[in-house]
Parts: sequence; structure tokens; C-alpha cells
Amino acid sequence: MAAKPPARAVVRSRSANDRGGGDGESVYALGQRLGAAVPSATPKTIVYNIAPDPPSTPGGAGAPPTPGGGAKPPRPHASAADSSQIESIMNPVRGPRDAQIRAGITPTNHARQNAMAVREASNMNAMRKAAEAVQQQDTKGLKLPPVRSTSAPSQRGLQRRPSSSSGRDFVAENRVGAAAPVRPPRLEKRDSADKYLNKKDYGQVPQYLLERKMQMAAEVEAQARAKEAALIPPGMRLMPEEERLETLEVLKKNREEVDRAIQQLPLRIETPSAIRRKDDLERRLREIEDAIKIFSRPKVLVHL
Repeated sequence: MAAKPPARAVVRSRSANDRGGGDGESVYALGQRLGAAVPSATPKTIVYNIAPDPPSTPGGAGAPPTPGGGAKPPRPHASAADSSQIESIMNPVRGPRDAQIRAGITPTNHARQNAMAVREASNMNAMRKAAEAVQQQDTKGLKLPPVRSTSAPSQRGLQRRPSSSSGRDFVAENRVGAAAPVRPPRLEKRDSADKYLNKKDYGQVPQYLLERKMQMAAEVEAQARAKEAALIPPGMRLMPEEERLETLEVLKKNREEVDRAIQQLPLRIETPSAIRRKDDLERRLREIEDAIKIFSRPKVLVHL
């Protein structure tokens, strides 16, 4: 069965509007009748929660059944959860080692383990060196027995054995031949060297190399012309170098003539014809200078 909610006792005070109405006499009317001063205040509502006493024995009448027949464990208060959250905010977990310490687990001391491993390695190294030193001392302590030195037996008493039934000593003949080898004459080599040095084309580049060099130069020039032709827009051609230089020379002579004509003009130019002549000469001079700039370039394109 569900637990009943606690009973409430409500005491309400009546407002000034309710003082004159109703069947019973209000508190304010009673105070005025008795001559007491009743303060004018707003109505207030006071609520009292009156909870029944808990049962004396667990599992009695009116108590909800609990699993296992025991008493129901008390629920944690909300303030305890709030305090744990505030503690986690104010003192957060700082790494896995801090989490292990808070959980009651002793974290592993890696520095101590490393120091112990280094100490064990140094001890093993010292023991190995000591064993090697003892082994070297034992090896030095061993002495080999003395050996008597003797000279090789003399070969004077040895008899020469003939290599064949004819009694010919081939060993002696080979020894004599090896002691005095016969050198072949070198006249033939000298004659061949003289013939090579006395050739007509000695010191000259062979003709086939010259032809190959000229062929390679022609191929490079053809490739360069093909690249230049690919860059020329349609309807135009590249002016040859000789034609460009001739045109540039003519333009320079024309500029000198125009300069001379401008210098021959009078100082005061007032008539319309003189003004027109001066303007024409200056315009022509500007055109000639622009053309000289164009034809001074290494490559000039002209219309076909």
C-alpha cells in the first residue's frame, strides 16, 4: 500500500474586506469591540506540515514491504549530491595517478622501478667484468714449454736426380734460363710509332666528327626557328636582321633631318602657316622616335 501524505493544518487570517461579512465574528471585529489596536496588515497564510509518527517496528502495519525483509535504506540528501559536485569542480581529478589515489589504489612508482633496473644492470656488468679479468689472469699465468730452434738441413749433401733416363738436368737448365731472360727487340714498336706520328692528318680532327658537329648545329638552329615560328601570330612574319638594321638606319637619318628643320624655324612663330609647319615637324619627330624604339628590339614582327 502507498504511504499516506502527511496531514496539513491551515490557519488563514481574514482580510479587512471580510471583517464585516460572514456569520461568525472576525478577529478584527473582536479586537475593535474589546478596544485593542488591530494593525492593518496584509492577509497571511501559514501552512504547517504535521507528519505522522513512523512505525515502531520495521515491516509493521502501514509500512511498505522492502526486499529481503529488512529496513529500507535511507535516501541520500540532495545537499550531499550538491557538495560532491562542488568538490569535483573545486578539486578536479588531475591525471590517472590522482584518480588511482582517490580510489584507494597505490600508483606504480616507475622512477623507482627504473632505478632498480639500472642498478641491476650495473651489478651484472660489474660481475661480467670481474669474471673476464679473472679469466685473463689465468690465461697469462699459463706458460708454454720452451722450444729449441734448429737450422734447416743443408742441401749440399743432396744428390741431384736426373729427370730422365738420358741424364739431362732440366732443373738446372730452367734455373739458368730464368736468371737471364732474353728480351725481344723493340725495333718493330719504334717503327710503328714513327709511322703514326708521321701521318699527314696527325693532330687534326677527323672529318666525320666535323660533319657530325655541323649536323648537330643545324638541328639546333632548326629547332630554334620552329619555336620562334610557333610564337609568331598568324598574318605576321619575323623581319630579318639585315632588313631591321637597314630600316633602323633610315629612321635615324630621318630624325636628323627633322631636327635640322625644327632648328631652322624662326624664334617667333605667329603666322598660321608657321604654326602648322612646327606642329607637323614635332608630330613627325615623335613618330620617328617611336619607330626607332620598335626597330631597336632584337625581334620585330611585321604584317605580311
